Amino acid sequence: MAGIVGRGMCRLGPSIFSILLLAGCANFATMQTARTVPVGTYRLALGGGVVKSNQLSSLVTSTKASSNSLVFPYGEVGGRVGLGTHFDLGAKYTVPGSLSVDAKYQILDYSVFALALGFQAGYLSQSIISSTAHLLDLALPLYLSADLSEGFGFYASARYLQRFQFGASSSSTPFYATGLGIRIGNEVGLMA
Repeated sequence: MAGIVGRGMCRLGPSIFSILLLAGCANFATMQTARTVPVGTYRLALGGGVVKSNQLSSLVTSTKASSNSLVFPYGEVGGRVGLGTHFDLGAKYTVPGSLSVDAKYQILDYSVFALALGFQAGYLSQSIISSTAHLLDLALPLYLSADLSEGFGFYASARYLQRFQFGASSSSTPFYATGLGIRIGNEVGLMA
């Protein structure tokens, strides 16, 4: 996973902005640090990747478990806006049809380290052959960042996610996900 990072540098309104290129799994991607977007500024995102899904594969085969997972590419666009001191909101749309919104509150802000808690909700409707799955994801992420300089740092996240499936069959499945990354650059940079 790799991406180019940027952020809006002016208050909301006419401003100069950068593009953020992300890659990762549609609702599990954590291409963000624990630091929130400053009040009145924003970040934009554009990216893509490949996702592998046993769950969608089971819809096609009409069995609970499938040894052959579906693999398909996706693209996404999104953004974040700073609404308060250490508080921001984000949203992203992932093609082929996933929409997610999230909120993040930064609870620690040391010179080098930052820690934030979040909440995320995502929705995906996917039709494969004659079956349609509606997936609702609710997640509680924890973000940690170590900024060794203005242009270089590390970030990590851990999240609990509950996935609800509706459609031909209904289910509820818990997931635990972690992510690690490197941030290179400040105004425009690379996240991997």
